[in-house]
Amino acid sequence: MCALKISIPHVLLLAVLLSYIAFGAVVLQRIENGTNVLSRLNRHYALEKTFHALVNETWELQGRGLTYKQWQSELFDRLQNISLLYEGRRTSIDQSLPMAEWTFPTAVLYALTVLTACGYNFIDPVTDGGKVFAIAFALVGIPLMFITAADIGKFLSETFQRVCVWSNRLYRAFLSNFSRKDKEVNQNRRLSASEKNTIFDDLADEANEDELGSDSLWFPIGAYVFLMCLYCSIGALLFCSFEDNWGFIHAFHFAFNTVVTVGMGNIFVTDAIYLCLIVVYVVIGLAVVTMCVDLASTHLQTYFRKIHYFGRARQRFLGMSDDIREIVSLISTLRKKKGGKVTWDDLKQYLEAERMRPFIPRNIHLWKYVDETSSAVSTYRHSSLISSSSTASRRPSTLRFEREIVDTSNNGQ
Repeated sequence: MCALKISIPHVLLLAVLLSYIAFGAVVLQRIENGTNVLSRLNRHYALEKTFHALVNETWELQGRGLTYKQWQSELFDRLQNISLLYEGRRTSIDQSLPMAEWTFPTAVLYALTVLTACGYNFIDPVTDGGKVFAIAFALVGIPLMFITAADIGKFLSETFQRVCVWSNRLYRAFLSNFSRKDKEVNQNRRLSASEKNTIFDDLADEANEDELGSDSLWFPIGAYVFLMCLYCSIGALLFCSFEDNWGFIHAFHFAFNTVVTVGMGNIFVTDAIYLCLIVVYVVIGLAVVTMCVDLASTHLQTYFRKIHYFGRARQRFLGMSDDIREIVSLISTLRKKKGGKVTWDDLKQYLEAERMRPFIPRNIHLWKYVDETSSAVSTYRHSSLISSSSTASRRPSTLRFEREIVDTSNNGQ
């Protein structure tokens, strides 16, 4: 029964994924099927019309008294329609050898798609040597590409977070000019984004990760969607400016597929500037995707752990020493009490207050007093002592240990 309870969320997650794939397949089939069939039918009609026109015009050319060269030139011009219909471009009869597909721009695009793990439909190696080299090239280049993209993405993520902290501090400073709060509170707010506070907040996040709500999740996910749409829009404008007859939606879809390593289709590039822009766009795009994932992973990890550890206990402080566990618990308690970020001054203030409190033994509730009866006063005193003892037992062991040493030394004197 316990194993069934543990496996339920994992099975449901897999079922949701498979259902989502099936849903996408059905929707795309319904949307694209009619247009695809109509396009193929129109292409078939156009090809049939071209064949009939070619037969009729060839028959007419016989009665015009043309030489073989003239007849060949006239016939070839009409055959260009078939080439244009199938290959999207016209060929030349004067060329002795066909134009090489492995030009430097196409080779660069293929190498780029190999490193980014997306496909390029225009060319593909057919020789054994080319296939072996492509495999070896990918084994070395893919880790290099993703390490570079992750490094750039981490830099962009940190820069984005610093901009958010800076704008948040400006907003708080603007609000502080119209508030009547004392200077100590304002100073604590200004220190909330410092490096010390970041350490405490990270520890508190580990202790309070199950308490994150949809409000804290919305900002990173919203930033992820916004940045992806913004970057793909820039790519769409880039492709629209270099490709003929490309609409914005088509270019946006192509840019999105390129960034998320779905594929680059059969795009053909001859312009060096266009090639450089595509390479830069793909590399920076991978970094942007890495940055967005890094921004959202902190909050998505909370929900992943809830699903993964559903129905079983999770050792939250695994690998931590006892002192670190107590510090994390202390920061968690302060964060719940304050309702916000824990600053260095908050921690020092709490520690100073704990040092000034009198020492109460843990077993004080077992002590008997001469006036202890069943009266309400004695019962109230007994309950208050038990409460104080419970509070004292929850203090950090370092403070309790230090207090016990001080108390022992005072008794010795």
